[in-house]
Amino acid sequence: MDTASITIGSILLLLFIAPVLYVIWKQSLQDKKLLKKLIEEGARYNLKFDHTEVSNSLLLGLDSGNKKLLAIEPDNDKTTLVDLVKISDSKILKKVTPNPSSFKDREKIMQVSIELMENKRGEKVSQILFYDEDARDGTDVGTRLTSALKWEKLIKANLSI
Repeated sequence: MDTASITIGSILLLLFIAPVLYVIWKQSLQDKKLLKKLIEEGARYNLKFDHTEVSNSLLLGLDSGNKKLLAIEPDNDKTTLVDLVKISDSKILKKVTPNPSSFKDREKIMQVSIELMENKRGEKVSQILFYDEDARDGTDVGTRLTSALKWEKLIKANLSI
């Protein structure tokens, strides 16, 4: 190989790799910023998180020692602190509509959330939204459903029943 071929190959490689590396770097910075926001908000309530999750539309932190769950929606700065001692049950809710595609028995998931029920009255205390089709935040419903299943399991493990 001559020098010109190596130079052209290196330039082309940089043209294709540099944008990908830039996007990864920007997303990493965004995730660190959101995690810092979650930790700072948790510190206001004296929480030390055992489990955290950061996405563009939802920040979650669980303090198993204090049995508290902190949920933050960064888009609208809505913060929800849930005392798991007062919760008796949690369940995943999926809102679905018939899928107009060629698969007749399939349904399209429009929304995925976890509903938390109160001990005494059995009323809904809080609902944590993991996925909303209308939000168009770029998340995949399968990924968010898996995340909701994981968090429901963590929440149930920390309920005082």
